[in-house]
Amino acid sequence: MAGLPADVVDEVVTTMNRDYASANLAIVRVNHAANAVSARMTGLDSRQGVWEAAYSDGSTRLVEIPWGAEVATTAEATKVIVGMAKAARERIATFDPAVTAARYLPEPPPEGVIAAHGVGWSGPSPH
Repeated sequence: MAGLPADVVDEVVTTMNRDYASANLAIVRVNHAANAVSARMTGLDSRQGVWEAAYSDGSTRLVEIPWGAEVATTAEATKVIVGMAKAARERIATFDPAVTAARYLPEPPPEGVIAAHGVGWSGPSPH
């Protein structure tokens, strides 16, 4: 894995697991773990993110998902993950009309989190 500074990895992983559980699950479900019941980000590097997918039988599996472009900063990783979450939610919505695809993330970010990284939220106002 191509390294990123530890502070970038820690910030992205912590934020994804604390604030975006449904984004983690959506991303994992459309990337080779369609039957996952939960997912958490376990790591990332400049080329990919790594999630642990959990299944209803109690088993888990690591899912490595390439970014499609190298990232070097928290802002770049955030931008790529936001795009992945949006694409995942839209893809899920095409297969399950009951799922409402959010415009960028499944749930609004805490105030200032995404804006601090230069990525705009275009969903409904969380405040």
